Amino acid sequence: MYNQVSNYWADYVSKEEWNLTATIRPFKYKLNETNAFDLASRLMRYKDIIKVFYALENDNTGHNHMHLLLDTQFLMDYLKMKEIRWELNSMLGQKYNSGMVQYVDKIRTNIGLSKYVTKHIGGNNVYNILV
Repeated sequence: MYNQVSNYWADYVSKEEWNLTATIRPFKYKLNETNAFDLASRLMRYKDIIKVFYALENDNTGHNHMHLLLDTQFLMDYLKMKEIRWELNSMLGQKYNSGMVQYVDKIRTNIGLSKYVTKHIGGNNVYNILV
């Protein structure tokens, strides 16, 4: 069951258009279904964000983190990833250099990244797509 659900979602999201991946890890609170949805919804308020897929993953810090696949209108030829990370932090209501968004990069292969982001989906995991 676990692998079937994960594989289904990996296949589904790999067929969508995505141009950025990011990781969100708030250290002041643990992510749950409600606040993960709230964070993704905040991003969707901005015209530069077309759609967001997210999945929560537990880690060994006692907290967890959220993997994102983003379809954006950011002009990546002109913006560096550091500047996009700062922009995403601001969109989430944080100080630009808060560190909530810890990682941002261009997506090179949809299939590989989709499998990575969805690897823990199954059972009661939290994941969603907002369009």
